[in-house]
Amino acid sequence: MLELDIYDKRILNELDKYSNISLVRLSKKFKRSKQFILYRMKKMEQEGLILSYNAIIDAEKMGLLTYRFYIKMHNFNKSDKEHFEKYVANLKDEVFVFAVLHGKWDYALIVGVKSTQRLHEIWDTIHNKFRKNILNYNFCLYSPIYNFNKSFTEDKDVLERIYGVDSNLYQGKKQDLDILKMYAANTRIPLLHIAQKLKISLDTVKNRIKKLEKERVICGYKLGLDLTKLGYDNYRVDIYLNSPSRNKELYEFFKYNPNIYQVHYTIGGADVEIELFVKNLQHLIDVIEKIKMKFSDVLNYIDYFSYASIIRMNYVPD
Repeated sequence: MLELDIYDKRILNELDKYSNISLVRLSKKFKRSKQFILYRMKKMEQEGLILSYNAIIDAEKMGLLTYRFYIKMHNFNKSDKEHFEKYVANLKDEVFVFAVLHGKWDYALIVGVKSTQRLHEIWDTIHNKFRKNILNYNFCLYSPIYNFNKSFTEDKDVLERIYGVDSNLYQGKKQDLDILKMYAANTRIPLLHIAQKLKISLDTVKNRIKKLEKERVICGYKLGLDLTKLGYDNYRVDIYLNSPSRNKELYEFFKYNPNIYQVHYTIGGADVEIELFVKNLQHLIDVIEKIKMKFSDVLNYIDYFSYASIIRMNYVPD
């Protein structure tokens, strides 16, 4: 397990709010040299803690609705598993996330589509090909989604990133999508590199990114982290309510809990799905017990399961 000092933690805090922040700004904020900051960042990359520097994209602004599938398998040997994972991982870019789970479900699949017909086509292709292996599945529509920055120090200055609430489509240019595909997966890529790759001017790249931010297509920035390096496990918790009367209070509880970093409201699944990182199962149970004690009058039941691995992560759809 990695040991971080206060500078590492503060750098992580800042980068998980603004993954594109310049070394100059970080240097001024922490009153240390650019070389010092860069060395710490590179060290955390080499140690496998920092995996990526990402932009958060609002797929709904691009005309896409986001659906989540949970899948439970049976009659599933090692060869079947390898075949299934390879097949789904190689599907079109409409597959945003493909993850292995531990617990009630074996896989999570998140897709972004422009129509229910396309949703049918994607799912029917998977279901028909692996019908003998799929024991059960559940799907829902995600909207809205709330993402919070993670904090690795005691204070949590919460930065709220909301997407899936603005149905006004972004009327942009094709080059915006080309820029997004490069930029969203690595917000620290030199913008000159994007300009050269796309054969456009540097000013054009800068202006289009500013436009995408202003129009809330890019609705925030964050880090991709392997939190197991710090001794944490990632869990999903599904919360079923018998009343929406305290939804606002429940949301505020999630927002300011230092371990919760994402909240999904759904149609067709649990009333609320949250994502969090914890030290161990007992830590998770402690968080759940706090929710139960504080909101016992509106809770029906709570389910949870953990992430084993992420097979595919696609930041920008076609």
